[in-house]
Amino acid sequence: MVRNVPVVSAPLSQVLSPACQQLTFTAHADKVAAEFVGLKQGPNAEHPGEPLRGERGGYDFRPQIVGVFTDLSGPTPPGLSFSATVDTRYSSSPTPLKMAAMILGLLSTAVALVALHVLDTADGTRHRRILPQRWWSIGGLDALVIAVLVWWHFVGANTSDDGYILTMARVSEHAGYMANYYRWFGTPEAPFGWYYDLLAMWAHVSTASVWMRLPTLAMALTCWWLISREVIPRLGHAVKHSRAAAWTAAACSWRCGCR
Repeated sequence: MVRNVPVVSAPLSQVLSPACQQLTFTAHADKVAAEFVGLKQGPNAEHPGEPLRGERGGYDFRPQIVGVFTDLSGPTPPGLSFSATVDTRYSSSPTPLKMAAMILGLLSTAVALVALHVLDTADGTRHRRILPQRWWSIGGLDALVIAVLVWWHFVGANTSDDGYILTMARVSEHAGYMANYYRWFGTPEAPFGWYYDLLAMWAHVSTASVWMRLPTLAMALTCWWLISREVIPRLGHAVKHSRAAAWTAAACSWRCGCR
């Protein structure tokens, strides 16, 4: 019986007889099949004498497994085992081409950073502070961006993703691993899901929304500081002194941070 649809049936007396060796069940995306190995179809069946097996198709009859349970008690019989291969469509390993693309992306990032450093030294200045003095000066637009982001941190509503990720983070401690079972059928998102583990540790202090969203607020403020202090000044003299560019960047920060 799969999803209230019988696949194959046999009298209990035959199932318990020595002739019945085992029950096999096979499920595919387009059909499921089951067979009582050792039993034959009766004389009144459509194919008398054939192996007692059944098949259902035309619908996704693959079972939904939530666990393996039994009411039996006592010691486990020798040889008793259970194995199941769940939907693994999202489980994969990188191909050589994909691995080469990732390595090329990392090398390109390193080359871009070196090129940016060369561009910064084109004016003849050899010594530069890692965090220049302009990083610590706060103007009127900075104060407005901070005020809006902090205000939204307290009054903004949580998204559905917030609930998904929080549940994943809290369950991971008991499950022993971090997996996105909301989207990818339990397939880990490594290395891109590393911040889920950070939230799992963060949730040990409190699961209150104001606390769990602090990393998001910190990242939003960091992004604004990088955009206003490092990105805009490198786009040229006209953009550096353009109020329209600064306000556009602030609006983008609000749009991304207030979600």
